Amino acid sequence: MIWQLCGYTILLGIVFALTNREVPEAYMDEIFHIPQAQAFLAGNFSHWDSKITTLPGLYLVTHLLVVPLRLPHTVAVIRATNLLFALANFALIHAIGKLTFPAKGSSHALSLPYLPILFFFNFLYYTDPGSTCLVLLCLYLTLKSGRQGARLGSCLAAGASGCLAVLMRQTNVIWLAYSAALICVRIYRRHDPTDSLDRLLARLFAVHVTGKKKRKLSHCQLVNKFISTVFSVRYITAVLSHCVLHVLGAVSFISFVYINGSVVVGDKSNHVAVPHFAQLFYFFAFTFAVSPTRFLPRSLFTRRFSLSKLTIPKKNIAYFIILCGLAYFAMFHFSFSHKFLLSDNRHYTFYIWKRILNRSHFWNYLLIPCYALSSYLVIRKLSVKLSVTELFLLLGSIVVLLTPQPLLEFRYFIVPCLLVALSCEQPHCWLSALELGCHWLVNGLTLAVFFLRPFQWTGEPGRLQRFMW
Repeated sequence: MIWQLCGYTILLGIVFALTNREVPEAYMDEIFHIPQAQAFLAGNFSHWDSKITTLPGLYLVTHLLVVPLRLPHTVAVIRATNLLFALANFALIHAIGKLTFPAKGSSHALSLPYLPILFFFNFLYYTDPGSTCLVLLCLYLTLKSGRQGARLGSCLAAGASGCLAVLMRQTNVIWLAYSAALICVRIYRRHDPTDSLDRLLARLFAVHVTGKKKRKLSHCQLVNKFISTVFSVRYITAVLSHCVLHVLGAVSFISFVYINGSVVVGDKSNHVAVPHFAQLFYFFAFTFAVSPTRFLPRSLFTRRFSLSKLTIPKKNIAYFIILCGLAYFAMFHFSFSHKFLLSDNRHYTFYIWKRILNRSHFWNYLLIPCYALSSYLVIRKLSVKLSVTELFLLLGSIVVLLTPQPLLEFRYFIVPCLLVALSCEQPHCWLSALELGCHWLVNGLTLAVFFLRPFQWTGEPGRLQRFMW
């Protein structure tokens, strides 16, 4: 990992230098973020740009890093904040990779720090690297506490990290709740060896549970065991002591929303929550596209694979048909095109929406099987590693995170995509290397277009515009 980190650091330095040489002034959303950071660096904490939607966590971190070192308040120095988050993300991704698949070490996470969307925004002053870093830290500490039997210190540290993540981006409260739920599940299993919660969910959704065979219990016995455990004094005391910071963070967030009247801080009219269920299928398609070898059947990558021996169980066909129905319902009844998506041709999502996702009514029908298949493959692979309860918690968090978002924005997919990929093992090391090469290629092309293919709008002559994610 040391050599990988050194190579990653050198690459970050080279691209960062190129970014500040080619784009020395604030660009895109930086025109809001950088002046706000400069106001905080000057000690003016009462100034606030009404166009900024997130809490001031990023600007406070920049203040804590820049002011003690007495660095100049230039665009390059402020952008450098995200380089530190990028290095921390690299370390955390590999650390989580070792926790999820100890036998493989961190080799299956080799390509994830180079995830195209995340890698690109390491060089601009956006909230994504910092937000991702604190969420990953929260979940790393949560997973680590699970391996140690829900250790109190790790749980409290996870709660503190989650609260700081909310200061970076309000929607991170969902990952704070996800962390608390995982801790509650670990404590529950310690108090209930029969694991009645997993077995109840498995029966409710007709899911097969792998693992050691346990004594058969009736539905009533499982429900009674679940209720007696959850409402026991020992369990409630353990949960409150381990999740006290999670609870305080959630209560503070609810109070903020009540006082503010909205989740977003500013520009509320352009960020109104809608039931955008199509986002879920965009997310699964995106996640599959950036790492297809993680989700395809392992048998495809063996020498003995033959199409003649390929069999598809009837149950899987039924799941696929159900997902096709859900995709049709979401795409034709709960799909929204935000005005930002339609009006800004500097983003790749503008062209993806115009030329692929919304090309024609007939084309939308053709895409439905693709959405369903990618969703099925991702969820199927997740079910191999995660227990039934953990799978429902992760999928539920993704639903709550993405569904209210009115804007199709790939940056919203970064954290859930990383969590899904870290929960799915690469079948072979050479596939990790192949995925790494593909990520390098995509990053190289997007950065080349960003640096070398600027253009001008007729309404703003003399001002260069650039293509970006």
